[in-house]
Amino acid sequence: MSPSREKILPQFVALAAWSSLALVAVGFTASAIPVIRDFLASSQPGSAGYITTKTIMIVLVIVLIPGWIATLWHVAENPGLRAGQRAVVIVAVVFGSLASAFFYYFTYLYWARKKASPPAAV
Repeated sequence: MSPSREKILPQFVALAAWSSLALVAVGFTASAIPVIRDFLASSQPGSAGYITTKTIMIVLVIVLIPGWIATLWHVAENPGLRAGQRAVVIVAVVFGSLASAFFYYFTYLYWARKKASPPAAV
């Protein structure tokens, strides 16, 4: 993996993962608080709720689809995975759809980056 891709791909996967986590948080908030649910459920074009909902969806599509592609790319070039592991993870990412960036980042990449960072000097 080239040095530029070595830094950019994990950051983009992280962006997609945190964005999908934010989507889940908005969904839970909207389901728990009726005022927010009614605001976001507004179907009248031009209303603030309608514009907010459409903006959230557009931003998520712009982030999550390339994030899914970056996840596939990172898995394909990850030197820490053996061939069999890589094949299993690629299949999981392909069938995991847009949520796979979230699962890949929080179950593997986040911990691998923490483990690889050197300990702080005392």
